[in-house]
Amino acid sequence: GEIGSISKQTGESVQSGETIATISSSEVKKIVGYVPQPIHLEPEVGKVVEIRTRRPNSSGLFSFFGANRPVKRAKITKVSNRLEAVGSGILRSRTAYKKVLPFTIDLVDANGDPIKLDIHPGELVDIHFVGD
Repeated sequence: GEIGSISKQTGESVQSGETIATISSSEVKKIVGYVPQPIHLEPEVGKVVEIRTRRPNSSGLFSFFGANRPVKRAKITKVSNRLEAVGSGILRSRTAYKKVLPFTIDLVDANGDPIKLDIHPGELVDIHFVGD
């Protein structure tokens, strides 16, 4: 990982449990998704999803509208047992905040090999549930 931010400088007092620095990975190993209320489709562990980047690629205008964007399939590995509030930076509707049900997707395939998806940590992606 790399140091993402430094919260304290040399000589400053630090209380127990206080953050001194944040270390971030430069590699994305999992994605956290959110299902907003009302929950019409319940995420379940093992359910297959498609992950699409939001980046336009070199194919031009059509990639801006979602055509030819990289797509990878993965499975949901964890579903939260409670709703959480998230802000407008995550939600497409741009509401101030909303209660959502978080779930996690580990970026590994059935063999345990990493799924390569050209995204940066913190980058937003679209997650689509794949029908049975």
